[in-house]
Amino acid sequence: MEQTLEVSSQNLLVSQKLSQRLSQKVRSVRRSVTQLFPGVVDAWKAGSLASNLVPRLVTEAAGTFILVLSATIEDSAPGSRAQYLAAQGQPFAVAATVTVIVMVGAPISGAHFNPALTLAFCVAGERTHADRPLLYTCTSIVAGIAAAALAFTLDGYNDGLPVLHPNPANGCVVEWVKVCVSEVLATLFFCSTVLYVAMLAKPPLGTFGPVLVGLSVFATIMGFRFVSGAIFNPAIGTALWVVGMANGKQQQRAASIVCFTLSDLFGGLLAGAAVRLGLWCSKPPAADFDEVPGLPQVTSNS
Repeated sequence: MEQTLEVSSQNLLVSQKLSQRLSQKVRSVRRSVTQLFPGVVDAWKAGSLASNLVPRLVTEAAGTFILVLSATIEDSAPGSRAQYLAAQGQPFAVAATVTVIVMVGAPISGAHFNPALTLAFCVAGERTHADRPLLYTCTSIVAGIAAAALAFTLDGYNDGLPVLHPNPANGCVVEWVKVCVSEVLATLFFCSTVLYVAMLAKPPLGTFGPVLVGLSVFATIMGFRFVSGAIFNPAIGTALWVVGMANGKQQQRAASIVCFTLSDLFGGLLAGAAVRLGLWCSKPPAADFDEVPGLPQVTSNS
């Protein structure tokens, strides 16, 4: 009888230890999720996560779809003049599109429409949309692929992503360096402009903010399109690459999409880090202990 009680007590202790370890693991996972996605757990408990998330994702999907469609569709009408006018007018069309979708989507989702810009906002410390990084990125990529597929269906022409040679040797190294540097600088310029409008401009620019973003898009396309194609958006690059592969463009190698995507993300990372550093440096110095209001002043008797 005593042995049975002893075995039962040992089993009880083991089960208690296991339950304690399990509860610790659950708390650790919950803490990690809360740190990665601040506010998501509280919003889920309050029942407001779905109601807040769905409009934002729909806005991001619609905006990215319109943006990628305007950036990828081309005038396939015969004649060099029509093609020339289409090539010259496309930067205006993309810039105007960005101005409109930013003006409409900013109050709802923050108007990212670009995974590199989402990364820049996260690095800069903007936490308005706590659950956005992965969801925004996936939404933008899926919407971009759908828009590129529709563009190919409408005009039947898609060159895909600019092709880079798989083995960078001799002259190919220069091509890779030019494309990577061009994409990094283009994304850095664009993301820095958006971060300035959204986080640094004082007083806020209001309706002039989307216009400034649109002008930055136009300037970026005009400055870098003859070097790398001025992608500066992984959603556009991925859409062009996927549709190009689906349409039998065998030269659309994985090295090209990796190069463009990493360059764009690195540009967004640099922009976010620069803004984060600027915000940190602009913080006012901490007040001296003796000058804090409400505390007795310490005087020294000389």
